[in-house]
Amino acid sequence: MNSLREYFNKTAPGVLRLVYIAAVCFIITAVCTGENDIAWAIGAAVAVTVVMQMVTALPDIFSETRLPPYDVRIIQQNFPFTMWNRLYSAVALIHQGEDSEALDMLGNIKEFDLTERQKAVTGFYQSVCYSRMGYPTNAGRCAAEAADNNICVPESMLMAARSFASAGNLSQSEEYYEKLIPISEEQRVYPFIYNEMGKVYLSAQKGDKAEKAFSRALEIGFCSSNAQGGMALACLMQNRRDEACDWYRLALLSHIEDDDGYKEFASQICRALGLPEDFLDIRLREKYADKTMQAAE
Repeated sequence: MNSLREYFNKTAPGVLRLVYIAAVCFIITAVCTGENDIAWAIGAAVAVTVVMQMVTALPDIFSETRLPPYDVRIIQQNFPFTMWNRLYSAVALIHQGEDSEALDMLGNIKEFDLTERQKAVTGFYQSVCYSRMGYPTNAGRCAAEAADNNICVPESMLMAARSFASAGNLSQSEEYYEKLIPISEEQRVYPFIYNEMGKVYLSAQKGDKAEKAFSRALEIGFCSSNAQGGMALACLMQNRRDEACDWYRLALLSHIEDDDGYKEFASQICRALGLPEDFLDIRLREKYADKTMQAAE
């Protein structure tokens, strides 16, 4: 029964168009042959059908008006109008925070005979749901599908990079961050990606690449304290301990944010290098004495 209902919902708009065309032909024939009663009857039947279709479509029309223009444009550019209402409803659920329900609806949509681009658009919205529900691997996979089909770029690339990083898939995270760089530079968007990239490189123990990423973050002047802290860890990873200490001091003086757990992350890097967890603090006290620590506090 469900499969029949899905088939009807998919094919009904096309069938109705054929009915309308046939009805118009009947009306013209009836008028030409003088059968006005038949013409009026068929005309009334067509009018009733049209009104019923309009009433049925009202909730979906309102769904469209609740969506941001960005979403409406993506849907209308990639799907035939017979499928707009389904996408509007699914995306409206996402904006209402009903991610599980939206995910179910998007999964049903993906079972239709879609093109690769249409699957990618659906995948982008699935990635949003998966990300917010705490499934970074699935979010990364769906976002990558969208990015690889040039859908919702650069948003899909950023989603893929972040999701793969959260899932611990550092190589794929690096891949999408690196794809995002030229777009970020050209469009002047996402200045924060260099700090994020640097952290991914540090997790992969690629100190040289991390240093380049944090250097670029410092060049453009975005969140310099975090970039300075990243430079400290990148230098430490390359066994340039005195330089690492200098960068760490600058980060403390700049009041580095701990929103991303910098201290814990620094401890992890130190442990991976076989150093005490608070190595940078120990070295800082040795080099600059307690006055610097008091100034930083």
